[in-house]
Order: sequence, then C-alpha cells, then structure tokens
Amino acid sequence: MSRLSKSPPSSSPRPRSSSSGSSQSVRETGHEPGWESTQAELTARFPFIRDCLPGQLLQLRIENWMAYTGPVEVNFLTGINLLAAPNGAGKSSLLCAMAFGLGYDVSHISRRGSRLRDFIKNGHSACSVSCVLAGRKAGEFVTTRRDLRLSGEQTVSTFYVNGRECGVEARMEFQRRLRLQVDNLICFMPQERVPEFATMRPEDLFTATLRAIDFDLHEAYVGLRDWEAKREETENLLIQGRADLSALDRAVEKLRLEHEELKRLQGCENRRILCEGKILEVRNNK
Repeated sequence: MSRLSKSPPSSSPRPRSSSSGSSQSVRETGHEPGWESTQAELTARFPFIRDCLPGQLLQLRIENWMAYTGPVEVNFLTGINLLAAPNGAGKSSLLCAMAFGLGYDVSHISRRGSRLRDFIKNGHSACSVSCVLAGRKAGEFVTTRRDLRLSGEQTVSTFYVNGRECGVEARMEFQRRLRLQVDNLICFMPQERVPEFATMRPEDLFTATLRAIDFDLHEAYVGLRDWEAKREETENLLIQGRADLSALDRAVEKLRLEHEELKRLQGCENRRILCEGKILEVRNNK
C-alpha cells in the first residue's frame, strides 16, 4: 500500500474538533491508513483507550473525499467532541465520511446524490476513508478503511476491517458487534433528517430508543413483537379456518340431505318401474 501524499494547504478554513474544552485541529497528514498502524502505535497515540466505550470513534482520515483533497486527519477525545467551522468549510462532508467509513450508506446523512461517484472529489478517480475505533475488549483498537474507485461507468466500493476485506454480511456483523447506530436517528441525527425525526410515530420512537439503550433488549422486543404479530395472524387464520369449517359442515349437511332426497326419489322411481311392470303383466294375462 503506497503512502498517502500530503496535499498543498488550502486557503479555506478547516473545521476544528474539540472535546471537553480541549481542541484538536483537523490537519492534513502524510501518514499511512489507520489499519496499517500496530496496536502499540495506536495505544501510544490514544493512551485513553481504556476509558472508551466499544465503538467510540477515535480517528477519521479522508483523501479525495467530496470537497477535501487531503489526506486529512481528525482525532477525537473522550467525552463530547464538537466540530465547529464556518458555513461551507466541510463539516457535513466529515459527517458523511464518518458514516461511509463505518460501512453505512451515506444517504443516512446526505442527499447529495444517489451515485457513489458523487462523493469522489472532482478531478480524481478514487477516494478513501479510514477510521480507528475502540474495540469491545479493554485497550483494543478496531480499524476500518473504505475505498471508492472509478472503473469505467462503474464505481467500485471496498470495505476493510483490520485490513481484511469484508462483504455486506461481515460489514453488518461488524456494525452490530460494536453497537454502531449511524442509521438510528436517536443516536445520530444529521440536520437533513430532522424533518424525518419529527414525523416518527410513537412506536417507532420507542423502538429506536430501545435499540439505542440495549441492542439485545431491542432484539428481544422485536422478536416478541414479531411473535405477537404471528400470533395474531395465526388467530385470524384459525378464525377463518373455523368459519371455513362451518361452511364446509353446512355444505356437507346440504349434500347429505340432497343425497337422502335422491335416494328417496330413486326408491320412488324403482317402485314406479315395478308398478308399470305389474300393470303390463296383468294386461298381457287378459
């Protein structure tokens, strides 16, 4: 993997990331992608790793992403991190990069376009976003990298976790394992999706809140809700089945009566034939 080259400094202001009153500037860097760093190197850079919750974002690196050329690196601290900059400085681009670098569809944040190629900086054929996160074990780091590359009319997207390429299922498992919820408006609500949040039903708000509190509890609730829906569906099928059975019983009873009537008529017909035969016999004897 080649090193990311340092781009010329831009005259436009860069957003600053701060946490608990201490600021760390967003800076351009020539470092290699985060997942190439060793655990020891990451521990030296983020000595507070043991104070972090699983899935906490520690670092974001982007190159040729939307308005950024870069490579640009953003380091985060524990506690609340604030990203402050004038309008048009690229704050939304960084939020898009966070979602993209964690394996999510950027439509969860931005409505810039439906094509992946729209997120590659104009004049370039590829871009990359890498993240460093706290793992589930104490002191553990998890690194991701996601690349976009133009190939003719196609845009190829590749996602890595700890240097290993991941498909869709592995990516979803990674998100679930670290309890990432960029797609949950209770946890992550970009400005463009505020109207969507305002129109959420109480049931949807409850489900999203439960998911934000505890993944396992949310899955248990969803399973219980699905079971309740299936129970109601089964009860409706049972009611319909009973109604169909009653209709069949009535049809059977009707057929039984018709069968008895047919037997009676058949008996009458047999007696008529017998009588006609006797009448004919009497006439012949005369």
